[in-house]
Amino acid sequence: MNEQLDMVIPPKEKEIFENGITIDGLHTFHDFGLIMTGIGIGNPEQKTNYLSIPGRNGDLDFSDSQTGSPRFGNRTLEFSFIIRDKDTYRWQTILSDLTNLWHNRSRKIVIDTDGDYFYKGRIQVESEKNYQGVPTFQLVVNAEPYKQTTYNSLDDWEWDTFNFENGITREYRDIIVNGKETVLVEGSYMSIRPTIITDKKITLEIGNERYELAAGTNTIRTLWIREEHQEFTFIGHATVSIEYRWGSL
Repeated sequence: MNEQLDMVIPPKEKEIFENGITIDGLHTFHDFGLIMTGIGIGNPEQKTNYLSIPGRNGDLDFSDSQTGSPRFGNRTLEFSFIIRDKDTYRWQTILSDLTNLWHNRSRKIVIDTDGDYFYKGRIQVESEKNYQGVPTFQLVVNAEPYKQTTYNSLDDWEWDTFNFENGITREYRDIIVNGKETVLVEGSYMSIRPTIITDKKITLEIGNERYELAAGTNTIRTLWIREEHQEFTFIGHATVSIEYRWGSL
């Protein structure tokens, strides 16, 4: 597959043509020979709640009053491809493969040029071929509003692929608490409920709130990590980890 493409793609352009997306471990170019020709990432629409009061100028905005942060509907992702092959049988084979794997299925999608994050959504596979031109393919995704980091706060980051401009290097694994330890937990634009893992019973203080954590895995219903940074103060003697993923629009 790639040998045929090497014959028709100039070396300087080859890297551009190899760009694509990875869906559950399969890459559109390296596994199927699809050359990406277009990408569209739609912004999600915010869920709003306005109240109009007679005799008052303007409306009252209660959009964030219940949750403390914006809430969004889904977003649409669109990816367009061609294959440099006019063979009808090959087109039909690739179309069947893509349809069987992805059509109307919910999948994780990683874009090569934004490899620290994944989108999740339900995919529609579309394709067209006329008998004079090359086949075209389109993946249309009804995606969740936030993209999330491909790793979480307990994973090791890989220095070979790390993006020093916008990569995230936060780690909250195996924090040693001997009496009292304060950890600055960086915020996420997507509100997240973290999981706190401790090998012994310990107390957690955040602002004026106090939580008693049991040994093992703890999820606190009222505890959310939001856009602002927070100080988590652990009191006791234990080894603690804070697990969560970051989200961004």
